[in-house]
Amino acid sequence: MNKVFYFFLIILVFSIGCRRMEKSQQSTPPQQLPQNINYTEKIESLKALLKEHPESLTGWIQLGNYSMDAGLFKDAIAAYEKALSMDPNNTDVRVDLGTCYREIGNPRKAIEEYNKALKIKPDHANALKNSAVVYSYDLKDPKSAINALEKYLKYYPEAPDKVQILSWLEDLKKTNR
Repeated sequence: MNKVFYFFLIILVFSIGCRRMEKSQQSTPPQQLPQNINYTEKIESLKALLKEHPESLTGWIQLGNYSMDAGLFKDAIAAYEKALSMDPNNTDVRVDLGTCYREIGNPRKAIEEYNKALKIKPDHANALKNSAVVYSYDLKDPKSAINALEKYLKYYPEAPDKVQILSWLEDLKKTNR
C-alpha cells in the first residue's frame, strides 16, 4: 500500500513538472529553453518505478516523453509502444511515436502512426501538421502534404500559425505545378 502511494505521488510530481515545463517553454524563445534538465536521472527513476509497477500507463508515457526529449528515440519508441499496448486509442502517444520514427529515419512508419491517430481523431492538429512535414520533406510528396495542411486549416481556420501554414501551402502549390 505504501509503495503504491509513493509510486503515484512520484508520477504526480513528474506530471506537474512536465506541465510546468510545457507552459514555460510555450512562452520562452527556443534559444532560451532550459538545458539543465537531468533526463538521465528522471529516466532511471521511471524505469525503476516501472519495474515495480509495469501496469502504469502514465509511467510508460512519461518514460517515452523523457526519452524523446533526451533524444533517445529508440527507447522512446519502446516506451510508447508499451503505452499503446495498454491504450491503443491514445492519439497523442501515437503522434509522438510517429515523430520518434521520423527521427530514426523511418518516415513511412511515422506516417503510418500519424494516420492511425487521424483515424481515431481526424482533427488532431499535430498529426496533420507532422504528416505534412514528413510528406513534404522526407517523402517528397507535396500533394499529400497539401492535403494534410488543407485539412488542418479546415479544422482550425483561426489557428495561431495560420499565416505560416498558408505560406507553406503556397510554396508547396508552386512547386507542385
